[in-house]
Amino acid sequence: MTMAKGKKTLTENTLVLQVWGFSVELTTPPSKNYIVTETQKHQTHIRCPVGRGSSECMMPSRESQQQREPARPILLSPRQHTLIATWNVRTMYKQGKMSMIAMEMRRYNISILGIPETRWTQTGQFRLATGELILYSGHTHDGAPHTEGVGFMLSKQADKALVSWEPISSRLITATFRTKQTRILARFIMGYAPTNDAADETKDHFYDWLRKVMGNNRPQRELTILMGDMNTRIGCCNVGYEEVMVTHGLGKMNYGEKFADLCAEHELVIGGSVFPHK
Repeated sequence: MTMAKGKKTLTENTLVLQVWGFSVELTTPPSKNYIVTETQKHQTHIRCPVGRGSSECMMPSRESQQQREPARPILLSPRQHTLIATWNVRTMYKQGKMSMIAMEMRRYNISILGIPETRWTQTGQFRLATGELILYSGHTHDGAPHTEGVGFMLSKQADKALVSWEPISSRLITATFRTKQTRILARFIMGYAPTNDAADETKDHFYDWLRKVMGNNRPQRELTILMGDMNTRIGCCNVGYEEVMVTHGLGKMNYGEKFADLCAEHELVIGGSVFPHK
């Protein structure tokens, strides 16, 4: 996962995944960092979001509560492909939708699936009966509407490499994984940006929070991957952004300046502009 940027070869902090979809306003509930232990990985979060059948959840595990040695991570290995994807499913607040998404994830052998617009409220995690781990972040205040919401669906392999995760808001969530390189962690940031018709204040609020999440003092040996539904087009003209994007974007830049400027600030390369689209 090495990409060239000018005369400098980037092996860290280099990749952005971008798709397009729909979204609404930003909220910023308090965040909490979840450190994942091996014992916790073999237990089930007791809370299931409304709109999912209880048959989709795995029953609580009866494994020993004793801490075990961490399993050897198998994420981002040079000898094995790691497939990462983003899918705006429009809503997961619907009976049976979770099972359908998990089935498609297994069919395409995806390790980490970022899901914008889940429409779930609150934050938490749970495991499906088929083994996938769900991490989600939504509105947290009482009486919150079922709008926005972001999450990750992790394969069993990605679950083994999970170090920690943090629900930031109804539009942002992060997850950190061990890699085959013992000194390098991979941090995934899942974002769901406001649409173009949203108020400028709402857009600025989102990008301000995203900058805080990105931070200016990231560890040098941390691979940062920003993925999600950014609700913008960067176009195929990269004049002024040569170190951020190549020329394989779609259409013309449409409110993409904020996104491109963010990538330039943090030395990110927009992956969707690097290769031709079919």
